[in-house]
Amino acid sequence: FFLREINIIVGLLTFSLLGNSDVCCSVGDDKLILIWDARVGENYVSKVSNAHKDDINCCSINKINPNYVLTGSSDTTIKLLDLRKLGSGHINIMEDASAIVHVFEHHTTSVLNVKWSPNDSRYFSSTSEEIPLCIWDTKIKNDTDIIGEPELLFRHMGHKAPVVDFAWNSNIEEPWLFTTVSDSSDQGGGTMQVWRISDFVTQVENEEFTNRVHELACLSEFGKSNKNGTKSGKSVDSDEVSQL
Repeated sequence: FFLREINIIVGLLTFSLLGNSDVCCSVGDDKLILIWDARVGENYVSKVSNAHKDDINCCSINKINPNYVLTGSSDTTIKLLDLRKLGSGHINIMEDASAIVHVFEHHTTSVLNVKWSPNDSRYFSSTSEEIPLCIWDTKIKNDTDIIGEPELLFRHMGHKAPVVDFAWNSNIEEPWLFTTVSDSSDQGGGTMQVWRISDFVTQVENEEFTNRVHELACLSEFGKSNKNGTKSGKSVDSDEVSQL
């Protein structure tokens, strides 16, 4: 499978992993987003022109809902595309970039990497030439469209230099476990970290979890207010809190 009509530096090429493994997406310093289908031939089947204002460095196809594609650029933005808006013809050229359904703005330097969660179509992470790794909530349900306003969920600030690569854990039992690798710098860096996000961040929409946190907080406050220094009602210990 040879891709024709690419005469520039390709920033990244990624395949769809679910539903249609013959489809892939490529980006580069020509500011184009190209969609390819190995079953059709050697030419691209869809093109989004001027998708970004600067070089496009990375892209990622949603692993659960392959209709959605992310692109990251040196213009510091991340864009979310809905491939269904590209049409169903043999060649689709979108000069007005109407397939772009949302723009994520937080990074202040070139975005170098974007990756969808392998366990949930809703989340993705990104890195740039600055230190934090960012995790975003697109509000995409696995089999539906965007149901709310996308937002920045979490920033990992544990490195002393920019994160050059990272990986989500693909095991559904630990969906928020990450491995990150940083560049070296005068302040340190050149390290690999394995970490996970606290449930207090990821379980905010879990009613059972939030009710239990509220219950424990009320019990703790009630115990502190007891004038005799003893707690009335159910006791709260560190093991119980750590289980959350």
